[in-house]
Amino acid sequence: MQIENDTTVMAPSFGIPYKEVSRSTFYDSTELKTKPENIISFYRADLFDNQKDTSLVPSIFQNHLLVPSHNSKIPIDKRSDDWIIIPFLMVLVLFIYISKNFYQRSIQAIKAPFSKRGMSQLERDGNVFKETIKYPIYFIEIITITLILFQTIGYFTKGTDLGAPSHKIFLFISIGYFAFVLIKNQILNLLSYIFDTSEETIFYKVEGFLLLGVGSIILIPLSFAFQYTQMVLFLYAALVFIGLLMIFKLIKGFQIWGRKHHYFKIFAYLCTVEVLPYLLIAKTILNIIK
Repeated sequence: MQIENDTTVMAPSFGIPYKEVSRSTFYDSTELKTKPENIISFYRADLFDNQKDTSLVPSIFQNHLLVPSHNSKIPIDKRSDDWIIIPFLMVLVLFIYISKNFYQRSIQAIKAPFSKRGMSQLERDGNVFKETIKYPIYFIEIITITLILFQTIGYFTKGTDLGAPSHKIFLFISIGYFAFVLIKNQILNLLSYIFDTSEETIFYKVEGFLLLGVGSIILIPLSFAFQYTQMVLFLYAALVFIGLLMIFKLIKGFQIWGRKHHYFKIFAYLCTVEVLPYLLIAKTILNIIK
């Protein structure tokens, strides 16, 4: 069909009008020869009702609007931590065991680090280090600190091959921390013998032992929340809380030894048995992360 006296041609196969088309032009030649810039951005569905052209209707099959956050490939973290529920269940069982078999003693242990009266009552009822309750409390402390260290290393080395399965890394950390506790206790005993501070050392060891045991009540929920939500806020809260426990423990040390010794000697003593070992642990973790 030929068009005359008109400079705009409607292409029937598209329903799109063309502009600046010369006279005596056929539809088929218009579609073949017209340049894209001569196409009018216009569409009316009521034109050519028999065809109902949809060529200009936006399609649902289009590119997404997501913006990549990385320009390079990210290694897949193939570590499986499904076994991590076992330590949490062990701590839960130990808490139930303590509350069921040592309820009155456990209440005293919770109050003792924060009250002189509570500590006196705990001492009157016997030496906690000679009682059965010390074993579950020790296990809870070791599992709790191991979980926090394991999660800290795992978070900052995500996607990095540490050369061993995650459960073995957890086992190595727990054994290392257990050895650290044993060595530290032996150093405390040696220093108490050298400086004749056996009585103060026993008080200090009880304070630290109970303080970390009580702190586990808060640290375990924070560790559990981080493990199953991956919200780093819970991990940072646990690390800050451990730092506050250490500061509180140092203050208690100054109060215990300050009755008989000069503060400078106490400061040097506490730096040797508290600050330096934990700085070595922090340095080890930083080396692993790097």
